[in-house]
Amino acid sequence: MEMVAHEPEKSAFSDSTDDATVRDDALRSRSGEDSEVPTAAPETEARCKKLTEERDELERKLKTSDTEARCKKLTEERDELERKLNISVSQYNSLTAERDELERKLKTSVSQYNSLTEERDELERKLKTSDTEARCKNVTEERDELERKLNISVSQYNSLTAERDELERKLKTSDTEARCKKLTEERDELERKLNTSVSQSKSLTEERDKLKRINSDTEARCKKLTEERDKLERKLKTSVSEAEARCKKLTEERDELERKLNTSVSQYNSLTEERDKLKKAMNTTGWVYFSNSVYYISSTKKTWQGSRDDCLQKGADLMIINSKEEQDFTRHLKGHVWIGLSDRETEGTWKWVDGTPLTTSYWAINEPDGSEYREEDCVKVMHHNMERNWNDKPCDESNFWICEMKLLL
Repeated sequence: MEMVAHEPEKSAFSDSTDDATVRDDALRSRSGEDSEVPTAAPETEARCKKLTEERDELERKLKTSDTEARCKKLTEERDELERKLNISVSQYNSLTAERDELERKLKTSVSQYNSLTEERDELERKLKTSDTEARCKNVTEERDELERKLNISVSQYNSLTAERDELERKLKTSDTEARCKKLTEERDELERKLNTSVSQSKSLTEERDKLKRINSDTEARCKKLTEERDKLERKLKTSVSEAEARCKKLTEERDELERKLNTSVSQYNSLTEERDKLKKAMNTTGWVYFSNSVYYISSTKKTWQGSRDDCLQKGADLMIINSKEEQDFTRHLKGHVWIGLSDRETEGTWKWVDGTPLTTSYWAINEPDGSEYREEDCVKVMHHNMERNWNDKPCDESNFWICEMKLLL
């Protein structure tokens, strides 16, 4: 719209300049023809004086014209728009920081959620009360008013040009031509200044439009960031709800585990009491407690198989030695005693009574010494003053024995 308004003004100035040039040429031509005309009469001087006064009046009006004031006003409005643009950019950066903060604090408390909601409402209120569009409309109206007044100035300028041409036609002396030439130069200078003012006005208008576009882009970005923040807030609310549900479920599971733990502790205490009672009862009936097992040491002698049968009748079996502690325990016994180790199934393959193979042994020196010509398939413990005190013997030999019963705690 600015281009359409300015082009007619430029055309008017150009036409006026061309007309003035033609008139100046005609005036010079007439001056050459009338070189013998006498000095201008007092009437001519009066008209020249009047033309000078009109020129001065034109300069005064041009100086008092509010074109520069309006340009200054447009400049101030441009600065105001730039300031608002900086504020919008600051708000945009603030919103970006808020979005990052929301992403980082996605799983925080409900109080932070309420704080973010209040910030969003405050931002929406500020955006709604923004007067950017109203001020842009005001700038557009002022620009149109400036163009209208500029057209009036052009019209006045054309009128003065016509008056000047009329004076040039009437004046024929050399002095008058010089004054008219000077007036023409002054007019051209005024036209140049006017064109400069118009150019500055156009430049300010373009800057204002550019700032308006930048402001629109900033508002769009602010709107997009606001939508992203709202989306994050919804996700935060959903995450909080899910976290509360999980917390509730974990609390229920914890309570259930605590209940089971209390039940287990109660059962453990009950079993411990029963174990202590069982220890006391076994101590009075020949049983000895050691390392989660109870042992029975016989007071009579039997073969290896007879010893095992007796243990089985008591709900136990011949002793299985799985550790050095159990081996040391047998050293406190008196006499030779059968244990639950033999190679009766396969010669040389020693197994415990539960079917497990022998892995750690405590054979005495040169033991086992049985062979297929000498049946020594069962093992007893002897030489209690020695750590390695196992010896293989015939299974039909009579010895004391030791039974072992595992306790399940």
